[in-house]
Amino acid sequence: MLSEENILAQSDKEKELLQELMKDSLLLKIMSEDEIRSFFKKTYETQKNGKRELKNIKARIIIDKLEDMIQSTKELQRKALKKLQNQPY
Repeated sequence: MLSEENILAQSDKEKELLQELMKDSLLLKIMSEDEIRSFFKKTYETQKNGKRELKNIKARIIIDKLEDMIQSTKELQRKALKKLQNQPY
């Protein structure tokens, strides 16, 4: 299923893998090219040397991006609540 949906990475060499990710339509929908490079740089060595398979790096990058978005949302929510609490009624 994952390979049918083009979720699994095909390349296993660092440079080729980055090029593949930079052309990926799914990643480009949710991140800029700079973000893809940044997440790749942060994720590649861990993914390559850890227990995770390198072909799953695209999913790992998407999960990391979603975690960052959740953190940003929580921070915005905290700021909004603080502003609301400081407003006079």
